[in-house]
This record gives sequence, C-alpha cells and structure tokens, in this order.
Amino acid sequence: MNDDINRALDVLSRQPVPQALARIDATVLERIAELGPRLREIPTRYAAGMAVAALAMGIVGGALPGRATAPEPALYPLTSAHLTPSSLLSE
Repeated sequence: MNDDINRALDVLSRQPVPQALARIDATVLERIAELGPRLREIPTRYAAGMAVAALAMGIVGGALPGRATAPEPALYPLTSAHLTPSSLLSE
C-alpha cells in the first residue's frame, strides 16, 4: 500500500501546479490587505466584547463534561495481560 501511495505522490509531484492553486497565497494576502482598514473601524468596545465572549465560550466549553470514549486499540500486541511475556512463559 505504501508503494501505491508513493507512486501516486511521485506522479502528482510531476504534474504542473494549477494556476488557481499557485495564486492562492497572493489572493489571500490581497484580501487581508483589503480588510485591514475596515477592521480598524470596529469600535474598541465591540472588539473587547467579542474577546470576552470568545473567552467565556472557551471557559464554558472546557467546563462541560465530555462524553466517554472507548480506548483506541493499540498498535502492538502486548496490551492485554494474557499476552505479556511473563504470562506466555508460564504457560
């Protein structure tokens, strides 16, 4: 499977970059530059209110209990007690 992925990535790396993808960084930076002056027009009270609201949401979200999840299966076989080396030697 890794060989298939490596071959696909090799083929993909030889392809030319699409123009829209090659220009995406410049487009994002242009849009940020356009928004800069408008963001300075936001009243300080409003910006402070947004910061307090975001902080409150983070505190409330962190305080809420999460749901219990099942443990992830381990990638190595020695996780269960009956497969530990000491128990295998005593059988």
